[in-house]
Amino acid sequence: MKLIRLAVERPVTTAMVYAAIVLIGFIALFTLPRELFPTVSYPELLIVTRYGAAAPEEIENIVTKLIEEQAGTVPNLKSVQSISREGKSVVILKFNWGADMGLSHLAVREKIDLIKDRLPSEAEEPIVQRYNPFAQPMMILSLSGDLPLSDTTRLANEVVKKRLQKVDGVASAIVSGGQEREILVEVDIGKMTASNVSLSGIVDSLKTSNVNYPAGTTQGRFYEYLVRTIGEFQNVAEIGKTIVAVDTPRDSPEFMFKAQSQRRGAETFQPKVQRMMALNQIAEIKDTFKEVESYSRHNGSPNVSIAIQKQFDANTIKTARRVQRALSELTVSLPKELDIETVYDESVFIKGSLQDVMMDGVFGGLFAFLVLFFFLRKFQDAIVVTISLPISVLVFFVFLYFSGRSINMIALAGLSLAIGSITDNAIAVLENIASHRARGLDLKEAAIAGPSEIFVGQLSSMLTNIVVFFPLLFAQGLAQQLFKDLFYAAVITNIAALIVAVTLIPRIMAYPFSLRRQTPAEVPMEGEGTRSPETPQTRQMTEDDDMIGLGGKVVPQPPKNPGEETLHVDLGPQEPSSESSPKPPNVFKRLLFSIFQGLTPERSDKMQSLYQKILILSIQYRKIVLGGVLGLLLLSLLIFYFKEKIFMPSIDQGQFLVRVTMPVGTKLDVTNRVMTKIEDVLGKMDLVGDRLVRVGSSVEEAIESLGPNQADCMVTLDPNKKKGPTDNAILDFQERIKKVNLEGAEIECLLQDSSMKAMTGTGAPIAITIKGPDLGILRKMSDDLQIALKSIQGLTGIKTSLALPSFENRVEINKDRASAFGLSVSEISRSSMIGVRGFIATYYKEQGRETGVRVRLREEDRNNPSTISRVTIRSPQGVMVPLGDVATISSGYGPSEIQRMDQQRGVVVTAQVLGRSLGEVVEVVEKKLTA
Repeated sequence: MKLIRLAVERPVTTAMVYAAIVLIGFIALFTLPRELFPTVSYPELLIVTRYGAAAPEEIENIVTKLIEEQAGTVPNLKSVQSISREGKSVVILKFNWGADMGLSHLAVREKIDLIKDRLPSEAEEPIVQRYNPFAQPMMILSLSGDLPLSDTTRLANEVVKKRLQKVDGVASAIVSGGQEREILVEVDIGKMTASNVSLSGIVDSLKTSNVNYPAGTTQGRFYEYLVRTIGEFQNVAEIGKTIVAVDTPRDSPEFMFKAQSQRRGAETFQPKVQRMMALNQIAEIKDTFKEVESYSRHNGSPNVSIAIQKQFDANTIKTARRVQRALSELTVSLPKELDIETVYDESVFIKGSLQDVMMDGVFGGLFAFLVLFFFLRKFQDAIVVTISLPISVLVFFVFLYFSGRSINMIALAGLSLAIGSITDNAIAVLENIASHRARGLDLKEAAIAGPSEIFVGQLSSMLTNIVVFFPLLFAQGLAQQLFKDLFYAAVITNIAALIVAVTLIPRIMAYPFSLRRQTPAEVPMEGEGTRSPETPQTRQMTEDDDMIGLGGKVVPQPPKNPGEETLHVDLGPQEPSSESSPKPPNVFKRLLFSIFQGLTPERSDKMQSLYQKILILSIQYRKIVLGGVLGLLLLSLLIFYFKEKIFMPSIDQGQFLVRVTMPVGTKLDVTNRVMTKIEDVLGKMDLVGDRLVRVGSSVEEAIESLGPNQADCMVTLDPNKKKGPTDNAILDFQERIKKVNLEGAEIECLLQDSSMKAMTGTGAPIAITIKGPDLGILRKMSDDLQIALKSIQGLTGIKTSLALPSFENRVEINKDRASAFGLSVSEISRSSMIGVRGFIATYYKEQGRETGVRVRLREEDRNNPSTISRVTIRSPQGVMVPLGDVATISSGYGPSEIQRMDQQRGVVVTAQVLGRSLGEVVEVVEKKLTA
């Protein structure tokens, strides 16, 4: 072949090409990003809209449905799902695999912009973002120290969070726990009613009293002056002095005179004495903290935790390194009393896993060299063949570098599969070159003729190695994105190994270096010329020339048998053994040779003889051999049938998650109390190292937010004390927790696998979807279906996605009476919301920071439904109308969460299969559904 001849006859060109490959390969190896698994781009978008404390049904009707209808018309959309919770609407758009998510994001953004005006005025602007349904925080930080918790929270939000969100690769930093400042205006409903003041009036007064407004400019003789009206609050005390009403006392002479004048038809009289009502006369102003929405603790001590989420296409290790660099910069400006500790860092696990796999590859290459040395019995031949290993691998790294991919477990797994066949081509080329040399060809001609003769066979062999991976290119969805690197690794390394074998190996063998394998045609006999390769001494020479290049020389020896001549390797005169005598310079080569000299010609003949006997027996008793092979095949299929099948194996990170779920409606303080008991149990376990507790969650979280009745604890085991798998620690914890009164809480322990494991292997094999408009009917059908599934043998872990109802107070508005007073439903609803949940009327600015001013009723008033009915609403005619006159307040149960699928309410019932085949169970389930 021309390529082979070119490589052999152009040594400088060949050397430069492979030197460039090695150089670029090493550069790629040290600069390529490292990930645990390939980056998977999910074709999903998330639309999050927050709306105060609205109930799930209101969220569904006035927010979720509107967004679903508008966003459901974008191209390439596969399905629409939504979750309506208290104060939050989450719409999940799933597109077809392969869709351009950049264009899809713009299309959805344009659709949402068209309906902004139709959303409630109090609702926040919808946020459209890329969504990974199983993304986990890449890093969790814990902030604690001797500072007050409020100062720690302020620093976490204003300094640490803002700095980390600017780091390249960070998508969000979510703060949990802590205390945030808030100015609370608690209104006394009795004083408010007596003063003819409404909650809406108080909010409007605060909003209009706390403004700075530009008034234009004035022209001086030389300068132009800016005019500003300053009206913002300068201190908290000024908030209480806000005038919320101006009224004339009914018992004053001015009021009586005005009334008489109006009855006589006189002109309007403006009394000189009027009563101005200040806010502090009907409400108490408190400079306090926001109502606690979540608790966070680290090893039992209160802290502020920050969960860092990376961008979907960012590299974890590089992003983590940038975050650590940013934290190092922050330590200079932060108080010394504040400690920042990294509780969880996924990059550490990724680096450790990749390092282990790469070291396994290095040891694999070393063992491959030792095996080659053992069987080839030539140090130089083993070195030459082993060269093809690193060069082929470096070619793959070059491909990853220029294709913008990463080094990950899947790519390294593909390399591991390919390494076994990389050296095959080099061994075949090496032996065929030696064969041609034995026939009398010179170095270059043998180096060209050897690989050329077997190239077609090698090419077909290489194709059979890579063709088995081609179906991965035709896989769909997640499997294609996940295993594409496996295909690239197997194909590229095998192609590179073939090219190296037919170019670099012949060029090396054509070079007459001292360690090169010498053939009988090149070895002169003492007193003779060059010996013919067909002489009887040929075989003996090719098997006994191991010491050539090790300092010896070949001399003829007396024949052992008549007509046979043997060769002997004379190492020269040997010095007498002495402890003080220096070691020969080739002692290392002698040591290696002594280790692997076990495969002598006599032993090689014995091995060949044994193989021939086994081969003859296999042919004679072929029925037994074929029967044994068939039996092994059937046994393997039987094992495959009963063996548990998962998409990705579990990866023990030495962590597990304890998830606590209390009955729906449980107060946050009660959930926190139960979680404290669980912490105490974990703290008494020797294996447990760190404990990070989260009770409830921040409103910033979209999907995996925790309600007041939910909590979780991430447990990290002490690596110095951990001996067995993490499952043992989970079993130990479950035994201990049985003795604790958990007040009705449900405990679930989850092994903290890798994010890819969670992404690919957690779906239940049985999932049944029920759709319909009535939640009551959906609940009944869901309950009936669960009962039916429980009667099927082999099903376990039967669950429903329908959330339990929560207790609620309903304000049912009488629209006829409201219309008679000129009140709208929105005005009445707004007053109810201000009284119960509260409303941020304005912001108090101090030292460049803004603090919300929340208006609401006192705690004893807002927790009493009968008191809420006394909340007054000012009608357009100026009449104060109690809420109880236009609405009825009642108690009952309502949905805590509403799920919709393809713009319909739906529920999913799932089950796990245990002890039976999936196909058999599916058949039984289908019969139950059609019965």
